Amino acid sequence: MLIPSRYRFVFNVLDKFEPSEYLGSTWRGVLGSNLRSILCMMPADAKCVNCKIQQYCIYPLFYDRPLLSSEFTPDKMQDPPRPFVLESDNTNVKIYLPGDTISVNIVLFGNTTNWLPDVVIAFSKLQKISLGKHQTRIQLKEIWQQDNINQTNWHSILNDGRLQQHPSQAIAIPPLPSQA
Repeated sequence: MLIPSRYRFVFNVLDKFEPSEYLGSTWRGVLGSNLRSILCMMPADAKCVNCKIQQYCIYPLFYDRPLLSSEFTPDKMQDPPRPFVLESDNTNVKIYLPGDTISVNIVLFGNTTNWLPDVVIAFSKLQKISLGKHQTRIQLKEIWQQDNINQTNWHSILNDGRLQQHPSQAIAIPPLPSQA
């Protein structure tokens, strides 16, 4: 069973920011670009398929075509689903000013939670890199993890610069009704 873990990354906005209507795509792009820049030892134009260590890297699993195990041979599926989902800040804010906060959630499935530190480093780089076409700098402020059992509860997992995940628990599935 792939137990999902949902994390919320909260950032301080350092520069005026006017998000595009495709903010989710922006988040996906900066996460991928930053993951590749911190993890990849291949030339920028190289494909992951040529990398000898791709099975140990999160980038192809998230963004490139990963190696498929011999057990994974479904007909007509050339590219398996990705083990993460990004949930953009869905506010209708048109302009963020310095001092405002913006957030993004990432849901990691199964063993991809082992790569949470790499995701944290990639998002931390946004202070030096930037977000969006206007090169807005943002700074990681907080990271929260949703409680799988009581989904209204969130736990702070970034304490004094240390990442402390809460163990993910399987979501309780209610019994099936006796009749449909």
